[in-house]
Amino acid sequence: MALDVKYLRGTQAQYDAYVEADKLVDTTYYLIYPETVGAGTPVLYIGKVLLSNEVTAAEVDALEGRIKDLEDRMDVAETDIDTLQSDVATLKENSGHKFYEVTSLPAFEEGHPYKEGDVCIVTVTSEGIDFKTAYHCVTIDGALVWKAMAGNYNAANVYYDKNIQVTQTVGNVVTSNNTPKDLEFKGKNLEQIWQYLYATEDLSLSITQPNASMSVSGSVDVEVGNTFSDPVVKITFSDGSYEYGSKDEAGTKYTKAQGAGVLWSNAFISDPDGTEIATKTTSSNSALSVTYDVEDNIVHEGTVTYTFTGKASCPASVRKPVTNLDNFIDSNGAATSVYTNGTKQTAAITNKSLSASAKVTGWRGCFWGYKTSKALDPDALTSDQIRALGNGPSKTLGTITQSLSKMQQVFVAFPAGKYSSVTVTNTDLGAPQTVTKKTGVMVNGYNGYEAIAYDVWYVSNDNADSKAYNYKIVVS
Repeated sequence: MALDVKYLRGTQAQYDAYVEADKLVDTTYYLIYPETVGAGTPVLYIGKVLLSNEVTAAEVDALEGRIKDLEDRMDVAETDIDTLQSDVATLKENSGHKFYEVTSLPAFEEGHPYKEGDVCIVTVTSEGIDFKTAYHCVTIDGALVWKAMAGNYNAANVYYDKNIQVTQTVGNVVTSNNTPKDLEFKGKNLEQIWQYLYATEDLSLSITQPNASMSVSGSVDVEVGNTFSDPVVKITFSDGSYEYGSKDEAGTKYTKAQGAGVLWSNAFISDPDGTEIATKTTSSNSALSVTYDVEDNIVHEGTVTYTFTGKASCPASVRKPVTNLDNFIDSNGAATSVYTNGTKQTAAITNKSLSASAKVTGWRGCFWGYKTSKALDPDALTSDQIRALGNGPSKTLGTITQSLSKMQQVFVAFPAGKYSSVTVTNTDLGAPQTVTKKTGVMVNGYNGYEAIAYDVWYVSNDNADSKAYNYKIVVS
């Protein structure tokens, strides 16, 4: 006979007690199959079962009587009664399978005839503990052999059909003063029960949404006359992540480091004139990049801004996040093992606007330096002499404090009108130096870039210092 995994074993009196207590309503219907094991007490198997014709007519009559009893019960559907009657009709035909319970498999094999499809429950007692293992009879390589049916049982598919009361705290279920409290085991498997008792589920798991961002290389801030590279515009894509990882519909698990599984489906980049210069049409997270050809790559005075725009789109992830206990989150914010009820996944993004710029800034350099002799004629200064003073080009000048060894001349040069005052002081001796201003000195930018007028402030003493002194040069 075929046996459903949910069954009860007991005496007639126990069965009657179950019916009286109305504890059998959760199963659709029940068939009673009495069988004597050896010389012992008849055993009743209660459950959703199909029985063989290897029972007596009286037993069949007894089953039909049970059906009649069920017909009188208001909680049993007519369709279930019809199914029962069909099962009894099958019972009267030639099914040929039988269900046994014995104390040892060898004794069963030696003492009973059997055929393919038979089921055997073997009971082994060790130190007062009763262990049961189910076997079914199959034909392998032409021979009948018994194969254990327990291989497909594990903590994830053995379920409790009722709650259990406790009067002491068990894990997360807290009680005191011997107050009864339900352990909510009903409908949970063993794996879920251990989690229910000893694990705290995080239902507020965090999600990092997918993102696309644009960047542009090529920004420079240098002296005029330098050159700059053509801007490279890039859109990079991230697929987001789930705090505890995710699963797809097939049940494949992905860690947080493996991301949320979003593939960006399209994007484009437009140049400063609004012309589209790069397009992404395949679903991937590979960056989209393009080099923008600038006609003039020389850095001129002032700032030129190259602004690029774009848009990017992606679908929601086909994966859904799981909690720290590997469950999904349903629409009510509760844990569920069902993928189709999962929520809290990534959102689809449609035409996210993107923008980024490259700035090319050019300026005229400031220079300063000193000489240990009257090496330079202040009335005949050249661009090359200014650029070779040793300090510069710099974008700005301010206060300079430095030791100058045997100084005789100091020169400070900057674009005309940039600053209005320069002072030079020997701070060791507390001696201000005589500073003279000269205007109209033409100084080139980098690499011979077009010259403009500079103001040059200078100190030119009759004699060089005898040693190194600390000097303070203030440009304002």
